[in-house]
Amino acid sequence: MALMVLAVVLAGCNRIVGPRSFAMSALTTTGEPWSVTVDDTSAALTDASVDPTPFFVDATGLPFNPPGSPDIVVIPWTGGACDRLTTFNIASRDGGGLVVAYKIQVAPGACDAIGVLHQLVLKTSPAIPAGRVTVTRQP
Repeated sequence: MALMVLAVVLAGCNRIVGPRSFAMSALTTTGEPWSVTVDDTSAALTDASVDPTPFFVDATGLPFNPPGSPDIVVIPWTGGACDRLTTFNIASRDGGGLVVAYKIQVAPGACDAIGVLHQLVLKTSPAIPAGRVTVTRQP
């Protein structure tokens, strides 16, 4: 009987709840290593990825939900070829939604390759309307 109760309890635990971190690596446009970390304290994220192929189409530069995907929030941002680490901190927002703050660390020295578009793709549960996502860049 106890084993059956345990199986029922575990069946309800189909995803991790609580703070999570995601780490991703890629190459910059100049072929240098670049890392992205996402630290989530909202408990709303189930997955995160960066720079999908192909990019989602949107011209506003603001967070958006792709058509037909209310559980996906895409956060566009502009970086540079000298970026080495981009860190996103994601927290809950009062009344539902997310507060996203990000910081970019660049390689030392001069960088003449700026204006590189990136997209952070967040999968959420429950679905979060992009209008309830606030994004700020930290110095």
